[in-house]
Amino acid sequence: MIDFAHTVYIIIIWLFLIYSVAVFLVYSWIGIYAFGAVRRYKNENTFTDYGIIASNPNAPTFSLIAPAYNEGLTIVDNVRSLLSLYYHNLEIIIVNDGSKDNSIAKLIAAYDLERVSFFVQGTIETKPIRGIYKSKNPAFKKLLVVDKENGGKADALNVGINLSSGEYMVCIDVDCILEQDAILKLAKPFLEQTDKRLIACGGVIRLVNNCKIENGKVVGVNLPKSRLGRAQALEYIRAFVLGRMAWSRASGLILISGAFGAFDREIVLKCGGYDTATVGEDMELVVRMRRFMEEAKEPYEVVNIPEPLCWTEVPESKEILSRQRNRWMRGTMETLWKHRKLMFNPKYGKLGMVSLPYWFLFEFLGPLVEFSGYAVFLIFLLLGIVNWPFFFVLFGLVISTGILYSVYAVLVDLVGRQVYTKRKDFLTLIATAVAEPFYFHPLTVKAGVSGFIDYFKKSHSWGEMTRQGFSQSAKRLSQKEKFIQFVASSLKKWGLIAAILSAMYLIGVFVEWIWYKKSFNDIDTVSVLKYLYISNTIFLLKLLSVLGILYFILRLLKEKIANFFIIVAATLIIVSQYGLFLYFAETKNILGADLFYYSSAEIHQILRSSGMLNVKNVALILLLAAATAIPLFIVTKSSFKSWYAGAVLILVGFILMVIPINKFAESFKSNEFQQNAAKSKVSYFIGSYTENYISENSEMFKWLYPTVEVDIDIDKKNFDDKYPFFKEEDTADFLGSYFNQSDKIPNVVVVIVEGLGHAYSSPNGYIGNFTPFIDSLSGKSLYWDFNLSSSGRTFAALPTISGSLPFGKNGFLEIEKAPQHFNLFNILKINGFETGFFYGGNVSFDRMNKFLEYSEVDHIIDQASFDGSYRKLPQSNGESWGYEDQAVFKKMLNVQKEVNKPYFNMILTLSTHNPFLINNTAYYESIFNEQVKSNHITTSQKTWALQYKKQLVTVMNLDHALEQFFDTYKKRSDFANTIFIITGDHSMPEIPLQEKIDRYRVPLIIYSPLLKQPQRFENIVSHFDIAPSLLAYYRKNYNLKTPAKVAWIGNGLKGTSEMTSKSFPLMQSKDQLADFISGNYHLNQNNIYSLKTKNEELIENEAAKNKITKQFNYFKQKNNAFYSSQKLIPDSLILEFFSTDK
Repeated sequence: MIDFAHTVYIIIIWLFLIYSVAVFLVYSWIGIYAFGAVRRYKNENTFTDYGIIASNPNAPTFSLIAPAYNEGLTIVDNVRSLLSLYYHNLEIIIVNDGSKDNSIAKLIAAYDLERVSFFVQGTIETKPIRGIYKSKNPAFKKLLVVDKENGGKADALNVGINLSSGEYMVCIDVDCILEQDAILKLAKPFLEQTDKRLIACGGVIRLVNNCKIENGKVVGVNLPKSRLGRAQALEYIRAFVLGRMAWSRASGLILISGAFGAFDREIVLKCGGYDTATVGEDMELVVRMRRFMEEAKEPYEVVNIPEPLCWTEVPESKEILSRQRNRWMRGTMETLWKHRKLMFNPKYGKLGMVSLPYWFLFEFLGPLVEFSGYAVFLIFLLLGIVNWPFFFVLFGLVISTGILYSVYAVLVDLVGRQVYTKRKDFLTLIATAVAEPFYFHPLTVKAGVSGFIDYFKKSHSWGEMTRQGFSQSAKRLSQKEKFIQFVASSLKKWGLIAAILSAMYLIGVFVEWIWYKKSFNDIDTVSVLKYLYISNTIFLLKLLSVLGILYFILRLLKEKIANFFIIVAATLIIVSQYGLFLYFAETKNILGADLFYYSSAEIHQILRSSGMLNVKNVALILLLAAATAIPLFIVTKSSFKSWYAGAVLILVGFILMVIPINKFAESFKSNEFQQNAAKSKVSYFIGSYTENYISENSEMFKWLYPTVEVDIDIDKKNFDDKYPFFKEEDTADFLGSYFNQSDKIPNVVVVIVEGLGHAYSSPNGYIGNFTPFIDSLSGKSLYWDFNLSSSGRTFAALPTISGSLPFGKNGFLEIEKAPQHFNLFNILKINGFETGFFYGGNVSFDRMNKFLEYSEVDHIIDQASFDGSYRKLPQSNGESWGYEDQAVFKKMLNVQKEVNKPYFNMILTLSTHNPFLINNTAYYESIFNEQVKSNHITTSQKTWALQYKKQLVTVMNLDHALEQFFDTYKKRSDFANTIFIITGDHSMPEIPLQEKIDRYRVPLIIYSPLLKQPQRFENIVSHFDIAPSLLAYYRKNYNLKTPAKVAWIGNGLKGTSEMTSKSFPLMQSKDQLADFISGNYHLNQNNIYSLKTKNEELIENEAAKNKITKQFNYFKQKNNAFYSSQKLIPDSLILEFFSTDK
């Protein structure tokens, strides 16, 4: 695969190099050949007396044809300028192409025109002629005015050709300004033709922008003021003085500018005139005339003379320039395709073998090759395979070559006929040559690529060239009409934008489903596909409605702002869709607004260590952003013909926001993983953020969750609204009856295992038991099979297990200044315990260090405390989570000495965390294989196990590390007087959850040599119950000082025979307080489940659901009140407790 990629890399580099060399050689030839042509023309025409031609009645007759459309403000002056041209045998034909203004009326009045009968000589098919007019005034006898139905420029020119009587015709734009001797200069080449028939002749076109005009004449020449205008002045010099002159000399010219050119009328008529089906009619006509002469085998030539004969206005805004160059590209493509059989056909001589191939390879492919070069460079950059020294050398050569070519063109122009005579203008042109590659050239490349795309969209639009003096009929509209026009145009544009965005988004959804299908053999792919599209389509329609309204509002300000907003917003949506799916694919967790409650360092660590933050994914995201932004940028320039699509999309989205249509998506009944897979990840993220924002604003929360009357007697001892969780401590001593009395106060060691889910740590789990030591230990312990963690992430484990504390907004640890509270660390410490917390990672993660510092823990051990004798977990993308579990257990035993005073230590493990990289992998894989082959695993469990081998191997590593920990501990004298509590912080999300409750279901094991006998319990308990029960045990049996009033969420551990109706919340992530347990019921997202020993079952029980929903809302109100007040217990009671001796 690497060899193949390298081969592709080399081929791409060589293709670009070969093309670059070809461009250099061709344009070097053009420069040299053009200089010779200019010098020869100057030498041959220096002493020409044009007065002889002007006064000679036998000079060739020219018919000047000028089409006009809505030129009412300037047409009279423009015609007067044409009438003043210095040539005897000249007729001027003005073709009014169905103007909607008063152009024809102004001409009739200004030149005393009358309608006449006129014989039409030509036979080219055109739109109907309304009338032909000549002047009653003999001074205007050269003038012929034609009024016809609108058919476009090419059709208007064809009418002029049919009516013309001259041997040669000159086609111009009516708003161009001709030099007084322009026709004289054009006539000379026709007079000099010998055995080769001259069929077309063109001249140099200059820019009238910023020039001084008087009476239709250019009396003062200046460079355009704008950068775009100056760049085009330089471009026109290159094109006409170098390009046209070189190809003219080489008999390969195939383009005479539509702004000004002379043609042999007879040949034009034989060829059928201008093609009305193309936007590049000028080039297409010359190619067709040359093709006709080649097929007739008659000698001919097409020439260009280096004389500035015509002045035209060029666009000085990016929009109009882009439309013009877009049209030029489409015209080139239409001509090349129409005459494709001529390409590389020796029958057509230089036309087929040189001219058309040049236009195809360099004029047509040039912008496309350059654009693809940008894309290839970006890909190479993202993949890190750019050869920088070679790049900078090549870049410098290309840029300097372009600059030198432009400077050379300016110098050659000086040899011909110098127009820009001021030194300042010359220096400005040189400066423009240096700057042009960086601002003008990219615009023309982009417009060329856009034209290429529009060609395949069958666009035949010319693109309006707005000039000074043009009428603006829109200004005459009333405010109401303007608003209606604005709404209609906005809906047309939004319809197309929304359609493209929808297509890209739904393609992403399909790719997501393909991944599920390829990655999971047992997934219900049909149902997942169905509900995945339902949830995403509902979200997409709502999103399009919101974005559409915002687009309207911003477009009222400025269309550019609206387009920029929609491109950025859409790109963020598509990139987020990929990023959120990538996160789900890696972790099997849907990401919500909890993202915002991790520090940048924490996010970086999570992404790097999990393998998500790598060059490949970053490159894919950047390419996806470009693949989204570029098509949308192009689309913003177009629109649908109808406004219906845009209106329907906005309306449907608005209806979906009002109607609770989400019920359709939520009706998917399957396991937890498939339900999450079928959800719109972007919708979930935005919905999560919205809910989090509501909970953050107490007034909004109270409005959405008004005070409820709770039907059962809960929190009846809650006596102060300022302290919503404050209550008397009356937890019964449950543990005392199971333990033998000790002479000394027992030690406590709590082991919180990362990701220790019930599914793979219990024989009853759907994956089976992959913790043989923990399983054996549970048989010697107090063991709760249905214990629930307080959250689906680690952030809640520490405050919940040690303090039975509420969550607040985003978890207790996220509160900037920890509220005054009681927990196991500070209560046991004041009772003489030595306290410690041991973690192989960074203790600042999730702000655990702040909690521990508040509790004044004696030993806070994290990765900074380990030396070289301990082993870290293997790195992923240069990032390791920290030290392996074996190292953490060993560190705890080394730090905690065997002392006379009791101790309380908490250990948080790490090895079972994503990316599941451990030391001695081969050894633990062999143990895993043995477990899979054993009779302890059923066939269905074996299928699960093999699919998630990587995760389960780390679980077996943890189990073995824990076994070693106990084996070593047993050798210590303090082992016999220690209580061990083992539980998980949450279930491992990377292994798909079968049921909603599986996220929280973790084992709870209390083991000690002091135990009278083991006991297994089937009832539901939670992490909230551990601290109250442990303190009740010490209070009752060892007379420890404990608070009389607390803010516990839990009410203590219970046995199966003592089952009580427990009610407590479960926080899925830092922003998702989505679950609530009440008795044997589980409320999740408005669905109620019945909890059983081995599973949970979705039930229909509206009474129970309503009752539990009220309890849940009541808790949310208390939790929100706590976050607002930041108080759990009055400061006076805290001070009193910690300042009074036991």
